[in-house]
Amino acid sequence: MLVLRFDSARAGQLGDSEEMIKQLVARPRWKDRIEPQQLLAEFYTISYAVSCSEKAMRSIQEKNPNNVDIQLRLANVLAQQNKIDDALKTLEANATDPKVAQRRVAYLAAAGLLSA
Repeated sequence: MLVLRFDSARAGQLGDSEEMIKQLVARPRWKDRIEPQQLLAEFYTISYAVSCSEKAMRSIQEKNPNNVDIQLRLANVLAQQNKIDDALKTLEANATDPKVAQRRVAYLAAAGLLSA
C-alpha cells in the first residue's frame, strides 16, 4: 500500500497519501518511533515538498541528535535545497564517522570549496 503511495507521489498524484502517513505516525504504537516519521519525511522529499521534508527531518534529529543516518538524510535534504553550509553544519557532530566524512567531501567538492 505504501509503495503505491510513493509511486503516486512521484507521479504528482498525492491524493490522501500524506494524510495516511500522518495517521500512521499518530498511532500510539508508532508515536515515539522514528521510522514512521522518516517515512513522512521521505514522502515529502519524493513529492517535491523539500521544505516540509527538512522540517520533518529536523524534528527527528532533535529527538535523535547522535544518529548518523538521520544526520546524513537531513544533510541530503539541505543539499537538495542548495543549503550546503547548513548541510555541512548538520554533519559536524559526527565528523569522524567515515560515512559522514565522505559526504562532507562530496558536498565540499560539489560546491567548489575543495582546494587541491
